[in-house]
Parts: sequence; C-alpha cells; structure tokens
Amino acid sequence: MPYRIRDWNLHFENNRTRELKRMDWVPMPNRMDGTGYLTLVNHRHGASHFGAWVAIVEIASRCSVRGTLTLSNGAFHTPSTLARVSRMSVEVMSTALRRLVEVGWIEEYNESNAGTRIDSVEVIKKIPQDGAEIPQDGASRARANGTEGNGRERNTPVLPAFRTDEPSPAFDAWWALWSSVRGTNHRANAEQVFPRSVTTSMETDCMHCTASYLQSLSDPNRGFNPENFLIDQARDKFTARWPARASPNGTARKQSLSERTMALWEKRLAEGKSPL
Repeated sequence: MPYRIRDWNLHFENNRTRELKRMDWVPMPNRMDGTGYLTLVNHRHGASHFGAWVAIVEIASRCSVRGTLTLSNGAFHTPSTLARVSRMSVEVMSTALRRLVEVGWIEEYNESNAGTRIDSVEVIKKIPQDGAEIPQDGASRARANGTEGNGRERNTPVLPAFRTDEPSPAFDAWWALWSSVRGTNHRANAEQVFPRSVTTSMETDCMHCTASYLQSLSDPNRGFNPENFLIDQARDKFTARWPARASPNGTARKQSLSERTMALWEKRLAEGKSPL
C-alpha cells in the first residue's frame, strides 16, 4: 500500500526548504503534548515507534515527491524497504507504520485522496504570491515571544485539510477586520484557506488573535499575507497574542482594537445577528 506523510508541506517544510531540490536536513515539529505524540509513545514499544517515525520523516524528505514514500525507481516504499534504508528491523517498522496510520501522521495514498492537498513542492512554488515580502525565518519565534511578525512570510499557501469540527462560515467578518488594517490584497487566497484553517470552535480565538496581531503592527504595509497568517496561527489554534503598539505619547491605547472588535463580535452574536 502506498503511504505518505499527512500534511507534509504544512509541518515539514519552511521558506528555506521549499527552495531546495535536495534536502540534507528536515525541520520537525517539537511539541510533545499533542494527542498523536502521547498516543504513539504510550505503548511498551513507543520509543522504538517514535524512532521509526523520525527515520520515516528523514526518508520522506529525500523522496522525489517529498512526503510521499517512494523509491528512486518510482515504486512505493514498504516496511521492508523502509527498514533496509533506516537499518531498523522490519518488525519495528511494520508495527510503527500501522500505528502511525492509526494516529493520523501517515496516510494511505490512493487516487481518491491524491488531490486533497498540495503535496509537490514544485507545484506549490508556482502559486502566485503578489506583494509578498522577502521571506525570513523566525515566524515561530515571533509567535513565542510576542514580537512583531513583519516580513516573516511563508512563500506559499499550504492548505490544511483536516479538522475536528465544522469549518467556520465567518470569513466576511474576519476579512472586514483584516482588510481594515492590511488592505484587500490576497482575498482570493485567504477565502480559500479560511474554511480549511478556522473551525467554528476557533472563531472567537481567531478574531482575538487577528486583532491582537493587527494592533501590534508599526507598519501596516508589512507583515503576513492573510492566507499565511491563517495557516501559521491555525497550527497553534490561534492562541498567539501580540503586545499592543504604544501610542505616540508612549502609552497604550485605552481600548485596544482587539477589545473593540471582540465586544462588537460578541454583542452581535448574542443578539443572533451576523458578527459584522
């Protein structure tokens, strides 16, 4: 059965790797509190299976279509070939592969799901990005320390395809907020990404996160493109918050953009009206 790593371009590529035809290293998420990780390691052979996972990611990074487990001759990897390349036992690799499918980190690849995501780096690099800033690494650091994310853009919109509840229909409300500061560029891309990134349970956090980010910008003409902002922040379920930009006299605004926006959002929802 053909296998590929789910959402490869979302989790294992960045602006630098997408420019590489051959990868000698691979970026990996380092969270150890997610359901997938906890499920995988909560097993008497969990450490071995996690080691197999790391080996599979490294192997996938060197495949012709990165993330899809194929051999150089075009045939698909099997537990035996993965074990041979990684110098691990077939038994460990076979069991790990089955468990990785169960936790959702690897998926069986077939014609029915071949088009559900953009998986080829060569394809995603061709998506037009008018007006994008020069890519810089460090977006994750900006989220962690609350610094402004100006210029820290991914080159391409990589569309998340899996969620746990219904997509949010609140794009127009979100776009009204975003475009009031960052303008109307990239609406088509943002409108495509929004329902794949924002679920109904994330709507309020998404609005808070967006308002906080927009309020922090010292130059509204620089920063994330909207689709990249959604993809980046959806990874952390829109929990990031930025410090408010100080007013010219050195003090913060009395009522932040986030507070004003969310007060209106919540008031209209309570009245049974559309958010904006």
